[in-house]
Amino acid sequence: ILVLGATRKEDANLAAKNHISLTVFREDWLEDLTLEAPLRIHLKVDSGMGRLGIRTTDEARRIETTIAKDNQLQLEGIYTHFATADQLETSYFEQQLAKFQTILTSLKNRPTYVHTANSAASL
Repeated sequence: ILVLGATRKEDANLAAKNHISLTVFREDWLEDLTLEAPLRIHLKVDSGMGRLGIRTTDEARRIETTIAKDNQLQLEGIYTHFATADQLETSYFEQQLAKFQTILTSLKNRPTYVHTANSAASL
């Protein structure tokens, strides 16, 4: 199970103990996190939707470094949500894909799961 939205820090241990993966979309969410069990993390990249997500390669690398320093955190995946993938005009989608790929390739270690979608993909 992966929680795609925001999760309160105080619920991180509940997720970890129940093998539920959580989304990290801001660097500061990992600060002062005390875990009693390993927690699987998926990074959310804001490739152009303008909502939750990491927006720069620097931020992605800092988060990756923070995760690597904590033996209770595991970078399991990375994903994005495309704003316009279901439209005939693809130029903005292509920009979003390029941004996602740039952030993905900036990581030292590729996560196990790399996933993308948008609302139309689920219909």
